[in-house]
Amino acid sequence: MKIGMMWSWTMPTEKGAKKEKVKVETLPLAEHIKVAIEYYTEKYGRTPNACEINPVDIQVPFTKKELKELGLKIVPSGHILKGCIWLGIDE
Repeated sequence: MKIGMMWSWTMPTEKGAKKEKVKVETLPLAEHIKVAIEYYTEKYGRTPNACEINPVDIQVPFTKKELKELGLKIVPSGHILKGCIWLGIDE
């Protein structure tokens, strides 16, 4: 993936149609990724299919159900900053 969007979950995020503020530390990693996917899709008009994450941030492996719901290829990458994900289209 050469082009994508960097997303940091170290800041409070707005979630859902009501855009309620969500405390960052209360969300599991899969939820952070879902929020980022929603933002990416709204901003760029395409749904990302790949996500790179620093291996340190993947403390608990994703379940098969979570991976299916996310619809992404998850790639651990030491090039991504801790607390961030890189979303994009893997062509």
